[in-house]
Amino acid sequence: MPGRFAATLIRLCPILLAAVLISSACSVAAPAGPTRLPDTEVEELVRAIALTRVELSSRLGIDADGIVVESTEAVTWDDTSLGCPEPGMMYSQVLVPGYRIQLQANGETFEYHTEADTRAVLCMDGKPAASGPTPDPGDIKDSQPWMPVY
Repeated sequence: MPGRFAATLIRLCPILLAAVLISSACSVAAPAGPTRLPDTEVEELVRAIALTRVELSSRLGIDADGIVVESTEAVTWDDTSLGCPEPGMMYSQVLVPGYRIQLQANGETFEYHTEADTRAVLCMDGKPAASGPTPDPGDIKDSQPWMPVY
């Protein structure tokens, strides 16, 4: 009798193996394609990029056309320091949606942390850079109200 069981098992092995392979192939998830942001988020990101480019062009005294966007990343900051706390300062402990935007100008990379599209901080070595000139609101062409936040 043990010989009969072994013979049956040997005959069933290819069938079982095929079933396992087919079922595992069916359960493999296809790689996710790019996702499209909702229009409101795209508009907010465009305004955040414009804000950082205007601030950096004012800071460096160059035309904004000479500034290239290297990367953007949506981020939820842990507090109002936007991930770039000034030593000795206290910040509200609230979740703040925003972006990490890396710009390139004059052969250097500059990292900005934003609060959505309303405030941008140039973050250098984990601390805010010394204040530069306040961007002229007239330089932002998006029909949205704009006010510097200090």
